[in-house]
Amino acid sequence: MSKVVSLGEMATAVPPGALVSFGGGGMVRKPMAAAAALATSGTPVRLSVFLGGPDVDLMLGAGKVQSLDFAYVGFDLLGLSPNFRRARESGGLPVVEWTEAMYIAGVEAATHHVPFMPTRSGLGVDVLEVPGHPFRRFPCPLTGETLTAVPAIRPDFLFIHASEADREGNVRITGDGFLDPYLARASGTVFVTADRVVD
Repeated sequence: MSKVVSLGEMATAVPPGALVSFGGGGMVRKPMAAAAALATSGTPVRLSVFLGGPDVDLMLGAGKVQSLDFAYVGFDLLGLSPNFRRARESGGLPVVEWTEAMYIAGVEAATHHVPFMPTRSGLGVDVLEVPGHPFRRFPCPLTGETLTAVPAIRPDFLFIHASEADREGNVRITGDGFLDPYLARASGTVFVTADRVVD
């Protein structure tokens, strides 16, 4: 059975306020066709991204982001993400900044079907001092040491870009997979754009 849909069908499947994530990392293997379809769909969403780049910047520039959780947003060697910088400097966008290790732990919690994952990451850094963050320090019940409880990250929709896919939904990513295989297991629905559709 073919699972191929149009970009328009994909965009209309996402309801307002859904938690959306994009795969890839920074400037690498970003699902830009999916981001463009979402940005022009009129649907505002909540974004949660590990390593955001032009996908996030496009959504912010289109005014389609209600809130943003992120470990990084930028254009790598090309510098800052202008719409992200503007949104952060204006203070009008609700955000939660994660360390990369904390974000990985949050995705891992979702793949293990638990509400949070303990980690040492975040201790002694400012992300735990920002009002409204979702993280909690707690004493380990086994050793007594202080740990950080990181909530599970469960996107409603994940958009990734792959090198190849077939019509049944099998996907081949060449190069760095980043968190995509884990985010796919943590997400409710996964949409994939691909360079080629193959048998």
